[in-house]
Amino acid sequence: MRELLVLASEELRGPLTSVSGYLQVLLDGEVGELGAGQARVAAIAARNAERMERLVDDLIVVAQLHAGAPADEAVDMAALLRERVRDAAPAAEGKGVRLGAGTEPCPAVCGDPLSLGQAVDYLLEHAIGFSMPGGTVEALACAVDGTVVVEVRDEGLPVEPGEVGELFAGRSAPAAAGPRAMLGSRLGLYLVRLVAEAHGGRAEAECGADGSTRLRMVLPARASAEVGRLSA
Repeated sequence: MRELLVLASEELRGPLTSVSGYLQVLLDGEVGELGAGQARVAAIAARNAERMERLVDDLIVVAQLHAGAPADEAVDMAALLRERVRDAAPAAEGKGVRLGAGTEPCPAVCGDPLSLGQAVDYLLEHAIGFSMPGGTVEALACAVDGTVVVEVRDEGLPVEPGEVGELFAGRSAPAAAGPRAMLGSRLGLYLVRLVAEAHGGRAEAECGADGSTRLRMVLPARASAEVGRLSA
């Protein structure tokens, strides 16, 4: 099944790349100027093709994590977080959300920088997506008792205590669930949990007394990391 998932994802990548390329040709006016309505439709299609390409990449990462241990590289999570916050800044600015990063000197994490980066992307994307204009998203990387903690805090729609487990579950939320569990990317936060567990760590969510939501990955520092296989 894992091999089929990787094969199907790789087969999808080619056609999607072609579709994205031709849509960009249309948007660039290389085959004639588009009317306002045509350009709007083409831009929507291009954004959705980009989302599909990202989904394919995520499926490959999920399949690889299930297949075995991630790569054994020394990853500076503080530097990685700062890089991903810079990449997410335009999306935050577009929503009128203040995005900041605070990092402390951290030991390296033993693992795969690609999958760790994707997990951080999803933490930031989720926080920005549920923030209101004028809100604040704060990202933090720090060392705590032999672990490296990457946390993203936002002031958006709150998570009810009973819904915390649903965020990382990777399944359809109950009908009575709140908007975080119902509308959030099930694959995105599921991937966060898979990445954390594949690196010997865990994913956590916390509802602050002030109504804030904190999503985090807790990863063992390189000296004590035991990178293993996923159990499920």
